[in-house]
Amino acid sequence: WPWTVAPSADQTFAAVVAAVTKHNAPMSYGEIAKAVGCSKTWIGKVVRANETQWDDLRDRIGGTWP
Repeated sequence: WPWTVAPSADQTFAAVVAAVTKHNAPMSYGEIAKAVGCSKTWIGKVVRANETQWDDLRDRIGGTWP
């Protein structure tokens, strides 16, 4: 097949939270995408779909986010 099944948004967001929490510092979408193993576009969509939780995570981690 010329395509692969994308991970669910919930699975991806859980991986985003884990990656940022492990890094314990602000990360760009590109850094998160590399850590999670998917595209920056998908990271952006998942973050926008989970905006409230993303804002809470950013507040908890602190610092200046790109």
